[in-house]
Amino acid sequence: MKFYVLLACVLLVALGMAFYLSIRPDNGYRSAIPRDAKAVMVFDLSNVAEDLGFTLKDLMLHYDKISKMGVDFSHPIYGFISKDGFTGLLAPLSDASKVDKLLQDMGFDTEPRRGMMWCNIGTFLLVHDDTKLLIMGPSSLTQAEMLYDQMADLMIQGSSESAILVSLDELPGDIKYFSHADVLPEAIMNNIAEQLPEGADLSTVQLIASVVVENKKVTFETNLQFEDKRLEDYFTEYNKSFRPISGSLMNLAPADPVMWMCANVDGDRHLELLRRYKRMRAKLAALNTQLDADQIINAVDGDVSISIPMLSLNGLKGVMLAELKDTTFSEDATLELNRGGWLAGMCVNQDNQKKNLFYLSNDNGMASKAGRLGSSEAYRTLKPEIVGCIFFASINLSKMLYAVSPYAMMFGASPKLYETLESLDRLNVKMADLTHFFIELNLKKDIRDLLL
Repeated sequence: MKFYVLLACVLLVALGMAFYLSIRPDNGYRSAIPRDAKAVMVFDLSNVAEDLGFTLKDLMLHYDKISKMGVDFSHPIYGFISKDGFTGLLAPLSDASKVDKLLQDMGFDTEPRRGMMWCNIGTFLLVHDDTKLLIMGPSSLTQAEMLYDQMADLMIQGSSESAILVSLDELPGDIKYFSHADVLPEAIMNNIAEQLPEGADLSTVQLIASVVVENKKVTFETNLQFEDKRLEDYFTEYNKSFRPISGSLMNLAPADPVMWMCANVDGDRHLELLRRYKRMRAKLAALNTQLDADQIINAVDGDVSISIPMLSLNGLKGVMLAELKDTTFSEDATLELNRGGWLAGMCVNQDNQKKNLFYLSNDNGMASKAGRLGSSEAYRTLKPEIVGCIFFASINLSKMLYAVSPYAMMFGASPKLYETLESLDRLNVKMADLTHFFIELNLKKDIRDLLL
């Protein structure tokens, strides 16, 4: 009797699984993503089209060459980095024969092996069957055979729903990314490790990012997560040296600078953290021979802003302002610098209860006007969004590109490129804390008008 009850349970589970597989989207091609991938990215073109208010079919009609590639864009395309460091791309296919024709038209030879079609594209290797296409590389001559075997195994391995894929499925967005910090080059990892608690495991840090596309805005959001408590405690401590922006320096910004950045800094706490970084200790020591950097950073207590009102290929001109505590510097403190085109000194904020400011600039005119009222209309309108962030930066892309466009013309930039560049407006970066920030690209034209 128990045997029949057990058999009935097995049959019910099997029927349930069959029903689930019959109604869920066909993502079986995802099984070719390595289960131990260090990073995975997903790009869903059909979602992008839907967010912009038209169908994928409408988009494909305007991009005839893309539609003839044989790729099924109604399903997501995946990119990844394997445990061995190979970069990969995985795409579902609607017509495998179109892929072969495209490769042949491009001058690449294809050959059948192991029941699949293979092709060498430089140092990358491409393989496809009837349902999916996989590209991986770059590889050296000694790695080529290993890569071939690895790709053959990935193409035929069973269903794979790794933890990274599950995490990506739960994220909103049109483009999504998940990785561990050890995907970064070793030199960068070592540089970062110097600033972190000794023994902290960077490989446990997870970077999660997503992109949402709207008609006149593209938003990029990132978030860091930690499995190592030492790292979590470190970033919590570092966050305490940055506080919500008050906006007290906004009226000192130029009317519409190329770039404006602001943060609110507890200088005493921040200097203590900077000294833990060996390379920064050396730089501070060198700077202290010309300027009392330690005293100045210690005295910072409030908003710190950087304004760059102009741009040319000859360089940037700008000014940094920092609010100071009501502190009397020691008599031998060096607070002025006039060397190598850089000027530094003390001034008073004429718009905020005469509060003392420290300025640093590479322009005589801006240095002489430091602390005087500006005309920051562009930022007063953004004040509700800026105040409360721990860091805010804005780049006027139109103004920046206009400054360099005559030089781009010398190199034969196409009119279509100029049309695209002129549609760019502003790039804003807003940071809620040191592990979570947003980047917003604002446009003057609808993206759909640029695409269709």
